[in-house]
Amino acid sequence: SRRSGNPAALRSILSHASKEGSLLGEPPTMCFNGDFHFFDFPPAVFTLIHNIVLNYDALAGNVELALAGEEYEGCGCDYPPYAGSAVAERADAIVRKLRSKPENVEMAKKYENLPTQRLYEVGGLRVGVLHGDFKSVSGWSLSAEQVLGGGGSGGLREFLGIAGSKDYVTDLDELDGQMQEANLDVLLSSHTCLPFGLRLPSGRLVVNNGSAGIPNFDTRLSSLVTRVSTTPFHDRDAVLYSATAGDGVHIEAVEVAYDVDVWEELFERMWPEGSEAYIGYADRIGEGVEFWDVERAGRSLRR
Repeated sequence: SRRSGNPAALRSILSHASKEGSLLGEPPTMCFNGDFHFFDFPPAVFTLIHNIVLNYDALAGNVELALAGEEYEGCGCDYPPYAGSAVAERADAIVRKLRSKPENVEMAKKYENLPTQRLYEVGGLRVGVLHGDFKSVSGWSLSAEQVLGGGGSGGLREFLGIAGSKDYVTDLDELDGQMQEANLDVLLSSHTCLPFGLRLPSGRLVVNNGSAGIPNFDTRLSSLVTRVSTTPFHDRDAVLYSATAGDGVHIEAVEVAYDVDVWEELFERMWPEGSEAYIGYADRIGEGVEFWDVERAGRSLRR
């Protein structure tokens, strides 16, 4: 999951995991898939998230790598041109703010030793987790608009102004080949912050978790984690879309409901009106993502 520095969402994720552990008789393995810091520049909030996340499997995303570097060379988000220069400039300013606190930079030295990929085996399936794509920790070829670019994006490319372009379309045969070469049945990513799932013609599954820290859909002020297990999730109402693979392995997009009022109050204290994060993210945090919904995110996974 990509969490972006939301303590309220983190509490909810830990609560889910505790309930899951009680039901299954052992704690679930949790992987925080990079960029678990972003909005949390106050050292008290940064420390809270740092101390909890490093108790689990954690991957370094571009934000963690930018924080760990001796010299600041930008946020490393590598936004594609269609995202616009203002988006990239705001992200850079946010990460620069994180680095402005010496305590954060000192803690971030540990991120130099974090992996950027992990491999799990679940029910006989090989599940690969990476932050960006096969080529880069900040790659965009596993974004919804690029993977679904050949069809099925449901108006997303129109919204982004690239509907008529042959650029920024992921070659699915090449992606399938990359997964075959890595001997992966399931590939999980998160960097691009918009969720979707896709079942390739070979049967391999590609899932982008979007964000576990801020809303991903038009009518849901909640976030998302991806769950892979040999048993279905106990709260079926929280499963927004899902697929099965192999011998009954469940790949599920599980809604993370958190205290929206608490999170909005903290966010606005950290990033008041007019700040870079407020300009870039307040609408998404308070209203959701107007151009994306659960049905479009999950339709290509169920095929």
